[in-house]
Amino acid sequence: MAREDVADFNAVFETHFADIYGYLAFRLAPRIEDARDLTQDVFVAGLKGWKTFRGESTPLQWLRAIARRKVADYFQRNSESISVEAILPSCQAGPDSPAVERTERLAVVMRSITAESRELLEEKYIDGISVREMARRRGKTEKAIESALGRARAAVREKYGQVQARMGESS
Repeated sequence: MAREDVADFNAVFETHFADIYGYLAFRLAPRIEDARDLTQDVFVAGLKGWKTFRGESTPLQWLRAIARRKVADYFQRNSESISVEAILPSCQAGPDSPAVERTERLAVVMRSITAESRELLEEKYIDGISVREMARRRGKTEKAIESALGRARAAVREKYGQVQARMGESS
């Protein structure tokens, strides 16, 4: 099948819609309406760019890259200064499910670390990109990427602990 075929993109849409929506909802929690809007924007951009998709990554990785840019644009456009303190009240809203609360806390934490750290962690643990490939893409050594990942993980642990402490919970 040719990549230009809209039916091909429809299959990608059907296969990956939930993944992309979840990816965006996690980053924009509790702004669910905005996550829905950005999900639509990602797939519109994906359809427009489908002819240029070269297959160097999986369609899901390609869509997540589009989504990552849409999230960055969203926060830049809205001139939001993201901090743990600014977002923390939203963590207390919603169902009492411990899994939901942990997810919301992690979303707060991920928005409070640097964009570079967030991108490295997403590439490694969400997109499944190897350290070697991450280093190649950035023109850095594997050791440099491993060090940056270590710092990013440490930042997440520290911020997560701060969120738990502010909410009066134990680790």
